[in-house]
Amino acid sequence: MGRAADPDGLARFASEVVELTNGERARAGLPPLAADARLTAAAQGHSADMVARDFYSHTSPDGTGPRTGPRPPAPGGAPSARTSPAVSAVPPTWWRGG
Repeated sequence: MGRAADPDGLARFASEVVELTNGERARAGLPPLAADARLTAAAQGHSADMVARDFYSHTSPDGTGPRTGPRPPAPGGAPSARTSPAVSAVPPTWWRGG
């Protein structure tokens, strides 16, 4: 499966995604977003779980997910980082709903 990414690389990737997202929000007349440490930890924990258990979904194989409670934080590679060729491809994928 995937390999764990270095924490500095993940932080840079996330920062660039927020920057690009806020650029799109500004063009749409919306206020900027800010990173949230708790959400980042939950997302990284979920990413690590997906890598460890070889699945790609908001819901884990045991049925837990965003609506069933928080996941413990853990280091791991972000799925968007694994599946997108560049940071610039991540937000446009979101704008298209995919």
